[in-house]
Amino acid sequence: MAANDPNLGLKHRRVIARSLGVPEAAFGLLEQFFEPIDALGSQPDRVVEMLKAGGVGKNARVLDLGCGKGVIALRAAKVLRCACVGVDAFSGFLRTARHRAAQLGVAERCRFRVGLAQDVKGTFDAVVCLNVFPIERAIPLVRQRTKIGGVYIVDDAVLVGKGTGAPRAADVRAWIGELGDRVLRERVETASDVRRREHANFRAIEAGVRQITERTARERKLLRACLAQKRAAIRMLQGPLRPACWLVERGH
Repeated sequence: MAANDPNLGLKHRRVIARSLGVPEAAFGLLEQFFEPIDALGSQPDRVVEMLKAGGVGKNARVLDLGCGKGVIALRAAKVLRCACVGVDAFSGFLRTARHRAAQLGVAERCRFRVGLAQDVKGTFDAVVCLNVFPIERAIPLVRQRTKIGGVYIVDDAVLVGKGTGAPRAADVRAWIGELGDRVLRERVETASDVRRREHANFRAIEAGVRQITERTARERKLLRACLAQKRAAIRMLQGPLRPACWLVERGH
């Protein structure tokens, strides 16, 4: 389904826009807005290294929930020679993922399908779910789809200074332990980590927006709103909130 497909449910549109940090009204412009960047906020090399550290290798089955353009799945299939399934609610990104899988010669090891994370059935050797859900929702959803003894990777923003309204890294570790799972790795980004990555992404998107000239006044307004929302998110993640990521081994 294309971005402007009238059959795409409002629920799907809302989920997609929220996960990408843009106004829902700009849904029809998503492909153009994010065209300049591939990873959409994730760090594929680091995630693949974490998967490797968790024992993922040849013949392992990996599920990437909210896979976007499939960059993590493509990199994992290429480097680790594992079989990857990428699921995303936005078909526009999946068209890019399938095209690049063919270019990279990993189409036989990568399958991409449209859907919501909560609708995926079965279990996998490893599950990745990044930039999709708050941690309290991500952990139960992801571990349910991870084989016992397998690994999963989740992320969220955590408090590193004074404040309320978000968990601290210690809270997340405690929740994971209470489930009987074990944190293998934890990474909380510094303000400079966020600034270096997100500012580069923002500049690329901003340059892309400037090149989109054939737009109505309403579309130009929506694109500016998208940029403003992304700019605000970057500022927030350099303050008391920071992105954090966990590699977890699932227990019984």
